Amino acid sequence: MTVLDELMTVAANHRHAWAASPSPLPRHVVGITGTTGKSTTRRLLSAILRATTGGEVVENHGDRTSPRDVAQCLLSLRASTAACVLEVSARRRGDIARVAAMIAPDVGALTLVDVGHLDALATLDDVEAEKGDLLRLSHVACTNADDRRAMRQRATVAGRGGATWGTSPAADYRVLFRAPRGLNGSTVSVARPRDVPLTVDAPVFGEGGARAVAAAIALAEQCLGAPLDGTTVRRALGELGAETERFFPRRLADGTVLLYDCADATPASMRSAIEIARELASYESRRLIVVAGAMGSLGRASLGAHTAVGVACARADVDAVLVCGRAASPVGIATLAHGIPTHFSRDRYLAANALAEIVRPGDFVLIAGGHDAPMKFLGEAVARQGRSIASQAA
Repeated sequence: MTVLDELMTVAANHRHAWAASPSPLPRHVVGITGTTGKSTTRRLLSAILRATTGGEVVENHGDRTSPRDVAQCLLSLRASTAACVLEVSARRRGDIARVAAMIAPDVGALTLVDVGHLDALATLDDVEAEKGDLLRLSHVACTNADDRRAMRQRATVAGRGGATWGTSPAADYRVLFRAPRGLNGSTVSVARPRDVPLTVDAPVFGEGGARAVAAAIALAEQCLGAPLDGTTVRRALGELGAETERFFPRRLADGTVLLYDCADATPASMRSAIEIARELASYESRRLIVVAGAMGSLGRASLGAHTAVGVACARADVDAVLVCGRAASPVGIATLAHGIPTHFSRDRYLAANALAEIVRPGDFVLIAGGHDAPMKFLGEAVARQGRSIASQAA
């Protein structure tokens, strides 16, 4: 037995002791997995559970999903903790089953199955089966009704109940409408099976953000066993500040808006980021500049996946594209083929120089790609440029 095995055993024992100890608070462990949507759903759900239970909620963050990180979260459970909401991810086949056995989710949620980690999980069917392991090891299984693969995995545990969410008419928690509020987020209305629809303002963007709101409401009601109070939920989400981990637009001093989305990027997350950036840029009549880096862990699907991102840029009518790194070049080849002004840079330093020429004050700049130092460097370069131009103008 390795040191990690021992740590996970101790964490599992602590989780069960915590759940069995007397408490006036309802106690639940929620596990969330999926190719995209985990972080937003986890963040919204944690805010709702804090507000409705009045207790502490332990959660991990998108960059803390390793077995060691999850074990440490479980070990932080204490008497004042009302719930534990955990993102669960995989790098190889069997990872999710191993972690799910440790956390023993009362409620498991699958947000989406799409291309990702194909260097370790050879096919999309392998990804689907790996994600589905969380549902099979959860007491209650909840899924995104809009995703065929997620629903197929839910069918393997159909006898355990659990809610579905999405835009589909068949969803238990259905998104009725979404209205963008610019950089402040969206107004989302969700139909519920046991009460009137719930309409909230939330710091989320795009269709994926609306689904995350529906998912959070569904999972909270699964945990609590009763309909949520609308006033409490609206207050909880209204007080939720800007996302500090990732994917929240920053307005710079010169008027430029920067959106950074480079945490373990996948084709689905890249496409969603481009669609959201287009919506936000159009809301305030801004030019849209996309800085695209390479996505890792795609194996033989890499060429097609990067090309699809370029096609997504074309569909979003992006004003200019900057490609950073040779591995991301298929993105630029696709955008060039669609007539979009495209610039190629082989490293971060050349890309930063190019950005200084491309970006104008007031532009909307999306930086999307792998979770690596070059993309973070470029985000900092845009921020420095925005401050510098504003200072000169002053």
